[in-house]
Amino acid sequence: MTLLGGLVRFWDLGRPHALVFDETYYVKQAYSLLTRGFEAQWGDNPNPAFEAGDTSSLGTVAEYVVHPRWASG
Repeated sequence: MTLLGGLVRFWDLGRPHALVFDETYYVKQAYSLLTRGFEAQWGDNPNPAFEAGDTSSLGTVAEYVVHPRWASG
C-alpha cells in the first residue's frame, strides 16, 4: 500500500516545468530566505532565469512579505 501511495504521489513530480500560480512568489521567497536570511527583492521578470537555475537577479534589499503569518504581526 505504501509503494502504491508513493507511486501515485511522486509520478511525474517534475511537471509542470514552469512556475505557476502562487509558486511565482513563494518559491523565490523561500529561496531568498534560505540564501539571504530574509525575503529579498528579485529583478524584473526573474521567472525564466530562475526556472533555468539562474539566481543572479536576487537582490539584497528586503521585499514586502506576503505570507499571512508575518503580515499579521
